Amino acid sequence: MAGATGPTGRGLRYVLAGVLVIGTAASGWLGWEVRRAEDAGIHRATQEQVEEVVDDLRWEMEARVDALARMADRWVVAEGTTKVLWRTDARNYIDDYDGFWAIDWVAPDGKVAWREPDNPEVIGLDLRREPQRRAAMDSSQRTGTPALATPVDLFTGGTGVLVFVPLGERAAGGWLLGVFLLADLMRATERPVRGYEVTAYDAAGVVFSSATGSRSPFCAARPLSYLSEALSVEVCASPAFVAERRGFLPGVTVLTGLAFTLLAAALLHALESARARTAEARSLAAALSDHAAALEVAQRDLTDLSYSMSHELRTPLRAIDGHAALLAETAPESVRPSLARIRGNAQRMGKQLDGILELFRVIRRELDVQEVDVTALAHACLANHVTAEPERPVDVRIAGGLVVHGDPQLVRVVVAELIGNAWRFSAPRDRVSIEVGASPRGFFVKDAGIGFDMAYAPKLFQAFERLHAPGEFEGLGLGLAIAARAAARHGARIRAEGRPGEGAVFWVDWP
Repeated sequence: MAGATGPTGRGLRYVLAGVLVIGTAASGWLGWEVRRAEDAGIHRATQEQVEEVVDDLRWEMEARVDALARMADRWVVAEGTTKVLWRTDARNYIDDYDGFWAIDWVAPDGKVAWREPDNPEVIGLDLRREPQRRAAMDSSQRTGTPALATPVDLFTGGTGVLVFVPLGERAAGGWLLGVFLLADLMRATERPVRGYEVTAYDAAGVVFSSATGSRSPFCAARPLSYLSEALSVEVCASPAFVAERRGFLPGVTVLTGLAFTLLAAALLHALESARARTAEARSLAAALSDHAAALEVAQRDLTDLSYSMSHELRTPLRAIDGHAALLAETAPESVRPSLARIRGNAQRMGKQLDGILELFRVIRRELDVQEVDVTALAHACLANHVTAEPERPVDVRIAGGLVVHGDPQLVRVVVAELIGNAWRFSAPRDRVSIEVGASPRGFFVKDAGIGFDMAYAPKLFQAFERLHAPGEFEGLGLGLAIAARAAARHGARIRAEGRPGEGAVFWVDWP
């Protein structure tokens, strides 16, 4: 009997020794695979971040170019302006976009004639003497469209972007020149987000950097070719973020594999279960990869569409409006009403494009969740309406201590759109009465306006759906749709109750 059990025992020991060797190697390999998957995820996240930074920079730059073009359009249509009116207009744009370093009028001879903020050292400078500025000026005059000069060393210091907008002969000629610092443009994108560091380079070196310490190996760079071939931006995952994303999973994987290896009695069952889980994980990973690819395509299509709407559609609309205005000056009296309708529809379509782009921004914005003071937002929004219409009697009640957790910008959109809706539909009343208060699940905005029929409540939050005739009240039918989507980004929901002639209340149920 002893002779019979001996070989069996030795065979089992051989099996256990083989299992130990194979299991140790397999555990190490699994740990390495987990670490490699983690690193691949960090690489993908970094590449997505650099694409978002490039897109945000394009949005910020185009907003400034479009603002300067609108200012030039008004000047051309009015056939010039005074220095006082020009300075007021320029100050408004500097305040609105908070990125214009200065706005100049450059006379047809290429010399700076007016500047806001005023700087005597710059007045009279001949910009044509510098090749890069001269090339942009000539290009804008030749094409009749804005032209960029970047990156350039500004006379007042720093690396900047210059936007030359030709004025033509109707407005005393020359150019409107917008100046903004490249570093300010980078800061305006609200980057970096948590865990990432952003650096912008030109041919001479670093223009802007949010890095504060050592660099990680997880970086992605993209050229800013729409600004200049010499510019590029790089996004790196911070070392702390890399350590957080890597975690302890690879080490736990190795230790767990070794522990199961020692349990010889359950080895086959454990391996079979591992195979099944691995197959399921691979299937799930493949499905997630397909969904991620589809989401990336959809986001890219959305970005392309919003870019086309903001850039390709606004330009012909401005041209239609401007040409109709010019025609109206010399057209017979019988034709002018038609030209006025053309201008009105062009301007309305421009506002609709702005509303759709705002809706896109709400959908694409990355959430930065924190505690938000709804009471303060409500006071600020109502103050804006009171300032715009000081003659209207107002009865306002805003509860104190209204707080939610969400992205500050999107919460501001929800509050501003609901209060704006209440103010707009209180127009027929002798007194505006608005209340902002607490509810068991969030807060509410109540008004004593014209109200609405609950049968049409499902249409309230659909884009471009209106319950009244277009000329009866201001607006495009987008405000409540934008508010609903901004709330939905947080998992929140907006409900509406109302009766014709008895006002309405909008309940914001926050998670």
